[in-house]
Amino acid sequence: MIIATFAPSTGWAGRTISFESGQFLLEGHGPIAATDVMEYDRQGHLVWANAGTRAWIGAKAAAQRPSPRLQVADARPRARRPGAGAGEPAVSAPATARAATGESPDATVPVSTRPPWWRRPHIVIALVAGGALAALLLALGLAVLPSELTPQEIYERNVGSVVQIQTTFPEAFDAYGQPTGGGEGVGTGFVVAEDGYIVTNAHVVSENGQAVNTVRVVFKGGESGGRTIAGTVVSADESTDVALIRVDPGQAPELVPIPLGDSSKATVGEVVVAIGNPFGLDSSLSLGVVSATDRDLESPSGATIRGGIQTDAAINPGSSGGPLIDSTGHVIGINEQIDTFSGGNEGIGFAVPINTAADVIEQMMEADRSAQ
Repeated sequence: MIIATFAPSTGWAGRTISFESGQFLLEGHGPIAATDVMEYDRQGHLVWANAGTRAWIGAKAAAQRPSPRLQVADARPRARRPGAGAGEPAVSAPATARAATGESPDATVPVSTRPPWWRRPHIVIALVAGGALAALLLALGLAVLPSELTPQEIYERNVGSVVQIQTTFPEAFDAYGQPTGGGEGVGTGFVVAEDGYIVTNAHVVSENGQAVNTVRVVFKGGESGGRTIAGTVVSADESTDVALIRVDPGQAPELVPIPLGDSSKATVGEVVVAIGNPFGLDSSLSLGVVSATDRDLESPSGATIRGGIQTDAAINPGSSGGPLIDSTGHVIGINEQIDTFSGGNEGIGFAVPINTAADVIEQMMEADRSAQ
């Protein structure tokens, strides 16, 4: 049975290898030890090695491959290229070296048929899988990191959650019969819970300890269409200037809370926006930066509010109770007061830190939910 015919490049042009009576026969040479001359490459082709040359046995011989048991290691020493490690493939000794030892230059020596890395499927697959995994981890990492929003994006996301607070105060008189309070007021609030809770400043819904008579909540941003509904003051803490109002979710437009941030991470120079109703002009946005942190603010009761945030974002009467939002879209403060000589904004506004307000808000909501 003919196994293969060598090409002219092998030097044994025209000779064939046959397999008869359990042994390999080279034409014009005789029996050949399969353990010395036969090997498989990584693609499964049968290879004949002769003095550093190879002849590839074609498809016709593929069906007549010898048993894999013939692929035993060559017992003869092989030269190894300089610097090759234990895992590197050995190369056959040069023909001149074999001639020096008395071995025929045409003696056959198995040589490595290891293909380059780009032709090794397992390496290519590993590289592709590794690249895909790295891309996935990078994508996940970017997804976790907060991304910055433009002022327009912040406004569009949150304007529907910022409301106008309209209040009426009972009239009050001093000992001489002169009025000391009463009338109407306008402020700002923002949604913090889907079940109807809105946050504002305590001084928006109370005056000198006197609670308002009525509260009207006006949804003007987004698709609310200027809907106005009644609100109830849940509680007002004048020591922190934080108050909580509840509305009926069934009467209100969709209530989308604005996420609360971490005011302790506010840094001087970071961009912030304020959304509110200055002088009754609803749904106004002003842009600025954090001018300073850790300011001491005086509350309506005379207590000191620690950790206040100073900003140059325009805050005016009517803006009180509105959110101060950072570039990631999180509330870091509740706009509370301004420092002014003219009665209007002069670039110095202050906000109650949301970390302080959040604790008060949570307590108020828990108490109100338990009482319902």
